[in-house]
Amino acid sequence: MELGPPKQCAVLALLALRAGERVAVEELADALWGENPPTSAMGLVHTYIARLRRVLEPDMPRRRRTNVISSTRGGYRLNVSAEQLDLQVFRTLTQQAAAVLKDDREEPAFQLLGQAMRAWQDPFLSDLTALLPDHPAIGMLRQELVNAGLEYVRLGIEYGRARPVLPTAERLALAEPFNEAVQARCVQALARTGQRAAALARYAEVCDRLRAELDVEPGSHLAVAYREAIAVTAEVRPAAKGVPDRPPWRGPGPVVDDLVGREEDLAALLNLLERYRMVTLTGPVGVGKTALALALAEAARDGYAGGVAVVELSGARSRADVAAAVAAVGPVPETTPEGASEPLGQRQLLVVLDNAELVVDETAELVNNLLRGSPGINVVVTSREILGMAYEAVHPVRPLAVGDDSVIDADGLRELPAVQLFARRAAQVSPAFQLSRSNAALVAAICRQLDGLPLAIELAAACLRTDPLWTLSTRMRDPLQAIRPTRRGGPRHHGSLHAAAHRSLELLDTAEQRCFASLSAVASEFCLEAAREVTLALSGESGDVRLLLDRLVDKSLLEVRSGPRGRRYHMLRTSRALAREVSSRFGYSPHSVRVGPCSAGCHCLQSAQAVHDGLPAAAS
Repeated sequence: MELGPPKQCAVLALLALRAGERVAVEELADALWGENPPTSAMGLVHTYIARLRRVLEPDMPRRRRTNVISSTRGGYRLNVSAEQLDLQVFRTLTQQAAAVLKDDREEPAFQLLGQAMRAWQDPFLSDLTALLPDHPAIGMLRQELVNAGLEYVRLGIEYGRARPVLPTAERLALAEPFNEAVQARCVQALARTGQRAAALARYAEVCDRLRAELDVEPGSHLAVAYREAIAVTAEVRPAAKGVPDRPPWRGPGPVVDDLVGREEDLAALLNLLERYRMVTLTGPVGVGKTALALALAEAARDGYAGGVAVVELSGARSRADVAAAVAAVGPVPETTPEGASEPLGQRQLLVVLDNAELVVDETAELVNNLLRGSPGINVVVTSREILGMAYEAVHPVRPLAVGDDSVIDADGLRELPAVQLFARRAAQVSPAFQLSRSNAALVAAICRQLDGLPLAIELAAACLRTDPLWTLSTRMRDPLQAIRPTRRGGPRHHGSLHAAAHRSLELLDTAEQRCFASLSAVASEFCLEAAREVTLALSGESGDVRLLLDRLVDKSLLEVRSGPRGRRYHMLRTSRALAREVSSRFGYSPHSVRVGPCSAGCHCLQSAQAVHDGLPAAAS
């Protein structure tokens, strides 16, 4: 809901922090203005309340809008049930976890705390802090969240569940940079998941920060974590505690390597999986949908008694192929066996349907049978095109952050996720490679030319086995042709960037391919009028270009952006390179399009011509 200006939102925030309790008008005014309230402070508070009531209960007569925010003597009260307020849900779960933990029931406590932490999306409490700066309730709530997170991470580390708690440990460490207990747990979680080098690097970073900014030496928490990082290189589960083996995993995976720059995505996906039975990860070629989906399944695995089943659909083209792919991973029940009971809300199996874009209809039919037939099944789908189902929750996966030309600080460039991924993969094929202040700008430029796409970045880094870095940077004009190292061990279309991009063509009918080919004559960001002009100029057909563009958006070949110039379309460099190849098949010549502003008055065509001529777009 659109709740109005910040101070109006702050009123609701304070009422929510004290849900069910009377909050005096004076207290609300003090929270909004502190020691310097305006003379009309009380009247403004009443106005904010009236406006909030109108937003929250729009269909009620003005004087009867008291069901959500009721008036009390000298104040107001927010009336919500425990399950309606995420903070109360969080507190209920942590209290239940503490209760079962007193009975030495570590497993249910771990599951309850996991649910509580997945409901916590913002470790910084940034929105709340912005609304109520310096309010004492914020500090208390932050400590409450940290304590619950630490207990969850502790249980995960002690009872062999370090991998699912690692994202929480890293979020805590990011939010509490000077909290030694938090940082120590993060070091331990990294070590227990086999990331010894990362654990030791984190320890060194924390020690340097404490010395430089607080002038203190690391304490006992970090010392213990350091000794463990030296001694432990893989996750170990103590047998004496009687914790059962982890639920099974069937099919490809799980992910062994840790993801780079996907902490927020993983947290958001875990939250979606708590609320919806079907979640689809969508996005352009090579953006990392598969890796993220497998990481999500690994993080959520302990919440499913039957574990995880990963179905690889990259080779499927028909209903029979989909059925065969499902059969290859073992039985996946489409209905609950007759006579069996499956308690409502109890989770039995997480099914991951990977690379479903070429069998969208068949996958939708399978998902429908799974979810309607067995209430204990959740489904995660990865596809360049969404399934379009009524109960589908969609998470668009974006490219990694690459910064822009304005970022020139070497240290800032080295912190970019895309640059970190390149450096990690480069070190695998060329052990002598090190990301430094002298080469950070060149690596960042390569990553920008590759749009921050993880697959493209990993394949480009693999080229360093034979090519020096500066040579690689000169080959990025046509990434589909320049980046073709052999890559095995995954789906065939991940073997090269060229193969991955060309898979997208199988999603398009002839009209869509012609429209897509025409877009090689426009700039990377263009308007509808420019698309109409080049389609008419190159193919001689105008048709319903808006509809065709929307289909290309649905199939992750274009992205819609809104801004001061209205609705515009954006195409990644890899997609433009593919469009150029397709245009040659149709005999299109982008140079035949006139140079100059399009009929909408912008320079979509002019900039595109400059790119084709080998000039920077700005030089047009």
